[in-house]
Amino acid sequence: MILRIETKLTISSTAMQTPIQEANQYLSIPLHDMKRIKVYRLQYEAESIALELLKEQASEILADPIMETCHFQDWNPAQSDEKKASPSYVVECQYRAGVTDNIARTAEEAFSILGTQCTVATATLSLLY
Repeated sequence: MILRIETKLTISSTAMQTPIQEANQYLSIPLHDMKRIKVYRLQYEAESIALELLKEQASEILADPIMETCHFQDWNPAQSDEKKASPSYVVECQYRAGVTDNIARTAEEAFSILGTQCTVATATLSLLY
């Protein structure tokens, strides 16, 4: 089975100001706001671990409990955002097959330490307003 996990910052950040300014200046794209969400895909054997235990372990491993919250498959980041408007564009970027995903390898090691065998892949979801 595959479990999709998205982490969202719980505190405001000005990290997106530079990409917004560069898109406006160099690409003539009228961006007003931009949110980035980290995405993790966990592939696991359903018989080997309970889903709730996997979610608990994933929350501990993949998210900073002070700055981020974990959301699982039933969460829609565009609708749950504090903004009323939907994003103009949604872009998801991930590594191509054969490219080493170091964050995913580290997460796999952490799951292994906790006794869970799974394969992890990462991506970045960008919401462009």
